[in-house]
Amino acid sequence: MKKQSLAGKNSERLKGMVEISSVLQELIQYQRENRSDNEIAAKQEKLNTVYDAFTKKYGLLNDRQNKKNIQR
Repeated sequence: MKKQSLAGKNSERLKGMVEISSVLQELIQYQRENRSDNEIAAKQEKLNTVYDAFTKKYGLLNDRQNKKNIQR
């Protein structure tokens, strides 16, 4: 594996993607554990908030620049 160097906006963009992924994994875990509807709804709301903040700043996850960062 080759270590990549990301600077500035690309680094922040990637951090945002990682945050979305982390919250999504937490939500999936909540669902697997049959947590209460309120706990799941709260985690879904957090995911929506994180995702909306990301898309407002960087566009949709499948935008060209976002895909480019993942493929590095």
